[in-house]
Amino acid sequence: MAVENLLETSDWLSMECARLLTNELFVSAGMNNDWAKDFDQPFPIGDTARIPFPWRPIGGEGMDYDPEPIVRRHTDVTVDKVPHVHFEWGSVEQALKLTRGREKVQAEILKPAMQKMRQKIELLAARHAAINSPNVLGTLGTDPTTLGFAGQARTRLIQMAGWMGAKRTAALSPSVMESITQAATVTNPIFNPTDKIAKAFVEGYLGENGGWQFAESMSLLQITAGTRAGAISISATAVSGATSLVIACTEGDTFVAGEKFGVAGRYPVNPGTLERAMTTTFQFAIAGDPGQTYTATAATITLPITDTIYGPADPYQNITVMPTAGDVVTPWPGTTTPNGLVGTLSVLFSRDAFTIVPVKLANPEQGGSVQIATQNRDPRSGVSVAVIRMFEPIERRWVNRFDALLGIGNLYNRNASVVLAGA
Repeated sequence: MAVENLLETSDWLSMECARLLTNELFVSAGMNNDWAKDFDQPFPIGDTARIPFPWRPIGGEGMDYDPEPIVRRHTDVTVDKVPHVHFEWGSVEQALKLTRGREKVQAEILKPAMQKMRQKIELLAARHAAINSPNVLGTLGTDPTTLGFAGQARTRLIQMAGWMGAKRTAALSPSVMESITQAATVTNPIFNPTDKIAKAFVEGYLGENGGWQFAESMSLLQITAGTRAGAISISATAVSGATSLVIACTEGDTFVAGEKFGVAGRYPVNPGTLERAMTTTFQFAIAGDPGQTYTATAATITLPITDTIYGPADPYQNITVMPTAGDVVTPWPGTTTPNGLVGTLSVLFSRDAFTIVPVKLANPEQGGSVQIATQNRDPRSGVSVAVIRMFEPIERRWVNRFDALLGIGNLYNRNASVVLAGA
């Protein structure tokens, strides 16, 4: 039996409420989608797109001939995200109940469907960025009261050669936006122009500041920090190319995907100079899905991390010295007692921190029982939306599918992204 639909005539108020509650693409639109054009053919779900990084030579000095190998690295992006909206109606329902007229169908059925798909995509992008950025500012569980974090994030990215491209996204929680909007309208002279003051005060939206494009997002990751019974440290010295770290801890300690940690005495390296980039210690993040928890069943635990660590003598070196057994590890640098705290992770990143790889789905030919079979690409995000409407004769129902296929992956997430921990 076809799924029952409640297709009542919507009044103006309910439609306006739906419009106001819609969250437009912002985080996903800030990600690099240049590779969309390279994957123009239909992809099978679960396939992998391989994106190569540019060669990064070490170089040298002097006149002596000193060749070095060409070391190429790449990132793999699994194309396994399928945000969608599906619905159906029976032939009797089509005759008696369905909304008629192109404008009404567009406003009452198609537009809400597309808005929901946009929200699904935004949720995937924002949470990927929050988990996979290894760098953290702020205090978990407490919102900042000034705009100072934006300058700190900018400094961090410049030090790591990540302040690149024209697109720099700052997706903040509404509570953070409220806090900094109040500060900007009262005390911050960089928002002196009257039009910016008015916009910030009335809309709670700061627009652009200091090279960042600010907006609120309800798609950000809310995280509950794990609990550790005591101090933790590096248990086994890591080797260059490590994608996990062995941590000495207490049996029963918990660690959550997206948590950030600092390693005492180890520092980030600027990819150009291959020298220490800052006085802030090297930070890493635990890889995994939102909410995924790792529990220590012994006095050590091996944790997957979100990006590879390369040590000295590697052309992709990103740490001064590899994490060594005995190095103290600090959960949530900047937060005094993070155990069990709940907070929202705002994300600040430049365009090349992450990539969104939207690809096309195979569609049937239009005709016969297939009334509609089309696919169009959103120019901002590069996402292709495949639309199919066809008649299923067994139960005399019209099947409607709105599907997108994409992958989200890391490019220069260590160099070009920062998480702001807040309430």
